[in-house]
Amino acid sequence: SPDDVTLSVGQTATFGETPVFLSRVDVAAREAFVVVVGRGPASVGDSAGALALDDGCALRLVEARDRSAVLARVCAQ
Repeated sequence: SPDDVTLSVGQTATFGETPVFLSRVDVAAREAFVVVVGRGPASVGDSAGALALDDGCALRLVEARDRSAVLARVCAQ
């Protein structure tokens, strides 16, 4: 979707008003490990599910790749 963002390990993107740094990706587990700026480490993916953002939306993992991840901000309609 147009809201999908591809991040490489070491990059930061802002979802809504929340900056998120991608620290590593586990492709086999479909899990992305991130650091939410101002909040600390978190993970998003198959076992962790979506990550709540400060604006009431959620960050979800679309695709886990080798050293990158496709993430999307999802808001309730």
